[in-house]
Amino acid sequence: YFPILVIMNNQSHESAAIVCLGLALLPNGVASDSLLRRCDKAVELHHKNSCPIINTGGDPAGIGVTEARTMTRYMTEEKGVEAVNVIEEREAKSTVDNAVYALRILKKINEEKCGVKYGGVTKLYLVTSQYHMARSSYIFKAVLNHDNCDIEVVEEASYDLGGEIDTAMRNERRMVEYDLDAASNLPLPIMGRRSGHNIPLPNKDVLAPALTRINKMLKEFEVR
Repeated sequence: YFPILVIMNNQSHESAAIVCLGLALLPNGVASDSLLRRCDKAVELHHKNSCPIINTGGDPAGIGVTEARTMTRYMTEEKGVEAVNVIEEREAKSTVDNAVYALRILKKINEEKCGVKYGGVTKLYLVTSQYHMARSSYIFKAVLNHDNCDIEVVEEASYDLGGEIDTAMRNERRMVEYDLDAASNLPLPIMGRRSGHNIPLPNKDVLAPALTRINKMLKEFEVR
């Protein structure tokens, strides 16, 4: 069952949806603190903007429960969000998957419920951790552009504390550096090859600022 995504944002008068990105679960299937902070941010936006939430995340580690299901349980059982306002995407194993499958959900709503393009949604609030936002943002925009979709992506980052974030940011930096190298040296660089998506990689003018953002965060984190 899909809720109808034509709830109007009271401030902007645009139809909007929240996409909350999953994160690897702990070995016992419990959400990490970082994932709970993402969920909290999505719930905050849901209450503020009266729009539904798409939780996206499969079970890449084979734990036996999807990230999306764990996120939904937390939002509905702990935070009081009505289940009708949450959609689960349970297949994604990467950020490219998150973007492709979230867009697929909007198309399905179009087919089954609304009769308008992408369920009438013109704005996506993208929720993920601050360290993950630079890469997630350019991936989502690239997927939307590849589908000739002009939905606006609005970054809404959650914030993490603790030493493990330094490692996470360094991992993100390596992945952006990999993309930047591919964009600089390959004739037709793509993303999502393993899942068969083959999304054109953004150009250097997009990737270089993303790398700068991550380097700035690392520097600020080291100063703390």
